[in-house]
Amino acid sequence: MPDSSDTWQPKDAVTDTPFHILKVVDYQSFYNKEVEKVRKEDGEEWPENDKELVQSILEKIRVPWLKELNRLDKRASFAWPHARDEGINTFRLDDHFWVWKALKSLEDLGLWTNQLSPKVEDGNSDSSDSTHAADDDEKREEEEFARIVRRLLPGDVQRGILQRFTTENDVSRKRMLAVTRSARESRFLFHARDSALFYGYDHDFFLPGSSFHELWENTIEAQLYHDENKENGWGNSIRYALGILVGTRDRCLNQQSPADLVKHCAEVLISSGGHNGFFPGQLDEATKKPVLFYDEEDRDFYHHANFEVNHVLLTHARRIDIVCRETIVSPEKQTRLTGKAKPHPSNEDEFLHNLFSELAEMLVGLMEQPKRQKIFRESPAGDHTPDPVSNRAKISQRLDGRRRLTMKKFIPFNNLIDASRIINFEDEWLYDYPEFLSTEKVSLVQEINSLLKSGRPSSDLMGGILAQKMQEYRGDREFSLLWAPLYNAEIHMADTPKQKYLGRREKRQFRVNPFTRLDIFNMDSELGAARTAEKAKKRFIWLPYAKAEIALLCWMASPEVEKPALSLFFDRHSKYENHVWDDTTMVLNTWQTELHLSFYVLVDTSVAAYQRGGLPTDSRDPFPGSSRKEIWRASIGFRFDGDIFDRYWTCHFIEHVPGSIDARDSNGDRIPPFQSPDRHTDKQWRQRKVLELHLLDCILITILESSREILDQVTKELGVNVTLSSSVLNSEIYLSSKDDSQKFEQLLQIIDDDITSILNTLQKWSTREKDRGEEKPRWTRSDERKYRGAINKLQGSTERHIRDLEIRRDNVRKLKETLTTRREKARQDLEFHWNENIRYFTYVTVIFLPLGFASSFYSMAGPPEHDLIISLAEFAVAAFAVTVVLLLSAKWILSAANDLPIVALKRATGKSMLVKEHQEGKLGDHKPEKEQKSGTGVPGQKTKRQEDLHGAFSSPASFWLAYIFVEIPALRASRAVSALIKGEVSAAAAANPVEMDIVTGYASL
Repeated sequence: MPDSSDTWQPKDAVTDTPFHILKVVDYQSFYNKEVEKVRKEDGEEWPENDKELVQSILEKIRVPWLKELNRLDKRASFAWPHARDEGINTFRLDDHFWVWKALKSLEDLGLWTNQLSPKVEDGNSDSSDSTHAADDDEKREEEEFARIVRRLLPGDVQRGILQRFTTENDVSRKRMLAVTRSARESRFLFHARDSALFYGYDHDFFLPGSSFHELWENTIEAQLYHDENKENGWGNSIRYALGILVGTRDRCLNQQSPADLVKHCAEVLISSGGHNGFFPGQLDEATKKPVLFYDEEDRDFYHHANFEVNHVLLTHARRIDIVCRETIVSPEKQTRLTGKAKPHPSNEDEFLHNLFSELAEMLVGLMEQPKRQKIFRESPAGDHTPDPVSNRAKISQRLDGRRRLTMKKFIPFNNLIDASRIINFEDEWLYDYPEFLSTEKVSLVQEINSLLKSGRPSSDLMGGILAQKMQEYRGDREFSLLWAPLYNAEIHMADTPKQKYLGRREKRQFRVNPFTRLDIFNMDSELGAARTAEKAKKRFIWLPYAKAEIALLCWMASPEVEKPALSLFFDRHSKYENHVWDDTTMVLNTWQTELHLSFYVLVDTSVAAYQRGGLPTDSRDPFPGSSRKEIWRASIGFRFDGDIFDRYWTCHFIEHVPGSIDARDSNGDRIPPFQSPDRHTDKQWRQRKVLELHLLDCILITILESSREILDQVTKELGVNVTLSSSVLNSEIYLSSKDDSQKFEQLLQIIDDDITSILNTLQKWSTREKDRGEEKPRWTRSDERKYRGAINKLQGSTERHIRDLEIRRDNVRKLKETLTTRREKARQDLEFHWNENIRYFTYVTVIFLPLGFASSFYSMAGPPEHDLIISLAEFAVAAFAVTVVLLLSAKWILSAANDLPIVALKRATGKSMLVKEHQEGKLGDHKPEKEQKSGTGVPGQKTKRQEDLHGAFSSPASFWLAYIFVEIPALRASRAVSALIKGEVSAAAAANPVEMDIVTGYASL
């Protein structure tokens, strides 16, 4: 059948090979029983080569099939998936019956041996060494196959299957056998395909006399409570065949009695069959007439149903006849469920009885003639269906007699265990096996080159840093680890094997140092080697100063489902992100945790030069005030990918901390990030929850140390310039100090924001267990007893470090505020000096203004005489002397001016024309209505406008400035106009400002 054809069976179904084996075994069984009989009756010789052919076929099938069963059963739990539904494995009990039946048939034929199939000797051996190598490989293969054969013994497989499908029905609260199981749900309702389970019942699959037989009876009894078993909704012909299988064994599917169920199902099947004996697989639910299938995927089932319906009718013909006879003769048996007797059989009942009898005789005749054997034997129902009440009583007595108390070697104190933390899961075999556990060995470098040659981009790279590196290699360049920039690249890997497979010496050797250093020569072989749970159920990969090529190698070594997430992991690390992610999905059996923390470190330029070229691109800035220090960006992160049962996991721990000095042991090897040199015997790191806290604690210690170094260096640089605030500042010094101060402020602000981002990320980390909801990883009482002390200790350490980090942020903020305050104070001091200089300049201007006015008296018409020049010089010297005296005594004069009585100031301002005009113009407009009506205000009380006016000229400096620059020029202009009007001066005199000043001066007198 082409692959594009749809079918009701999944591709490469687990039952494909068992069906073929059963066909061959049945043929072999028929040969063994009938060969002598044929000789005696017909005198014919049975060809011996047929027997050899059957043996050869079974030998060729047996070995690869057993190996395939062992490969599919990854958990060694005797569970083989039927198909995958939305990424979840589904297990069917009928599939497992056929697997067990095939194994049992091989054992019954004597083919169950530990030997491999005979191989044809190769006579073209070139050397004895190759022969010995081939013998060694063959010996190892035989030992491995012998182990598989011992594990897949039919008896062990049978009990293992029944144990896996035993569970509790949440509705009835009874334990029973489920017919379908998955990580999401269990099904107890019989489907059409579950008719195979009744064939297993006839072959003692449910171990009569054991507790499993009682569990099977509970499953059959539970069918009464399913509404889906109502007959009016049946459209599958095998469903009616299933009714015959159940009813002939004195069991019920619905409210019908077993006899009525058998009678009705046989009637529907016979009426739907054709004259050629074909029974279609699909029936109309209302009329029970044959209908044609609609979908192509139903085509195979439509025709397959014909064979099984015929098989049921042929093998149960006598039982159907017996049931029909009992229905006519003993109608009181029909009161089993309802308690009411049904009416006596009518002529129609007798007709159906005769019809069934004739059909049974005809079918028996057809069966006996070609095979010359008696098909019908004792009813299996009579052998395996004793009275349910007595059977249950015997089983209960047997179980009571076998119950014994079991005690462990050590019994922990219950008061040391918090029961609320215990999370237990059952039926681990239902869940998917981790994808990273594989028995295949691959060459990672060859896989990368194959991807490069294909020319198609990988969707798993997500367009990040790894995609860019792949793009660099596209073309003629071949990917290789043996090139110059990777000469010092290394990976440290620690694998935790299953301890029960280790001897005492191996355990001791593993505890000495679990890490293996991988260089460019063995990275490919070690990371690409087959990984099994026995050798590496837990793997820790440490990447100090990883290169992009190393990250690409780790990406290729990961399973397909993990590659997109791992690509994002390296991408976040290269971008210096702060990120936390924790996700548990029970039905997919996944538990993923990821954490990234980035921060700033202070690095000496000479040390950092030797650590450039890692996976993140270098991000650095010069440190203010120092040419030998730089601020670098650092990043540390880890990612866990494991199962929700916490049995298997893979952890990638990546670091990029420029300027750090790795701690090394006496052999020169790097010390792991979660161990000290004298604690190699510590086993607690193998537990995932403990290891997560270990790694986080190490990261926090690194962040605290780097932030302390930066803060100390900033304080040191600021301490050099601490005298700037108390020294005499000028603009040049201030601007220089301002630039340095702003740089330090920016640096402190960046550190503040960085620590705040880290604390926000840690806040999400601390609530991750609460955010999981009900889907929490498994945590047994044994885990709680072994690791709770270490977890509490590490949690206390991380919480203390988080508080220290908050204090460090507060110190950064305080230092930033102190720096801002000091710079503001320096600016204010400088502004004060500027204001003082402006004040002195104002005083000088006030002195030289009258001097200029006085010099106008000497600006007469005509050149100045010699005496006039001498007078001007003497006057200038006197003015200069007065100015010097006033400058020297400016502070005292200013103080005296400020101490003048308010009354004198008011008197001076009262004589000013500017003040008078201002008062006359404003007071009249804003006088209150009451004062306008009475013509006066309250005696001795000033109005608000007067208070504002006096307040405006309360400063002597402002009054004199207004008086000199405003009132004096206005007064001179007013008096000149008045003199012209009165005719006291001529127009020529008015044009001369000096003469006009003299005239106006005498006029004022």
